[in-house]
Amino acid sequence: MSTSLPSIRRALTVVLLLAALVAAGCGKPTDPMSDADVQSFAAFANSYQVVATEMLTLSKAVADEKIPAARTSLDTLTPELKATDRTVQAMHNRTVRLILEDYMRITRKAIGSVGKLVSALEANPDTVPSRDLLAEIESTSADLKEADGNLVGRVLDQTVSKAQKRAIDRAITLQN
Repeated sequence: MSTSLPSIRRALTVVLLLAALVAAGCGKPTDPMSDADVQSFAAFANSYQVVATEMLTLSKAVADEKIPAARTSLDTLTPELKATDRTVQAMHNRTVRLILEDYMRITRKAIGSVGKLVSALEANPDTVPSRDLLAEIESTSADLKEADGNLVGRVLDQTVSKAQKRAIDRAITLQN
């Protein structure tokens, strides 16, 4: 089968046009955030900070083998997660809301795997947890770490001004 020079030129022209269209869209938000969306993200960040603090308490309790304290942290996380979910649902920007929903799903999965460990330790305190459970915790922790590393960049991609970027940066700065 031979290919003629005009058909190769046509195919090359189509590829170049597609590349130009893609390049024209680069750097622009796919779903630009409004200032109200930035405020909604700040509310999410404040709410998630409470969750993250409790997750650290949970982690310390498990590491110190204080299983009742770990159970208390798990119980405390339930309403905190629900409150954070409400801030996610208040986000009007669809793209950012989907990013935050994904982040919360990963967070819940990580907490759930630690919850399984706590339950296993409550049921059999003198038994080493299964390798599968420990691998699940390692995997979900890695997923959460990766999501955490990508969250801000994915949200910043939707901002339309330097002021919005600064507001996002302020929102994610931990307050002591």
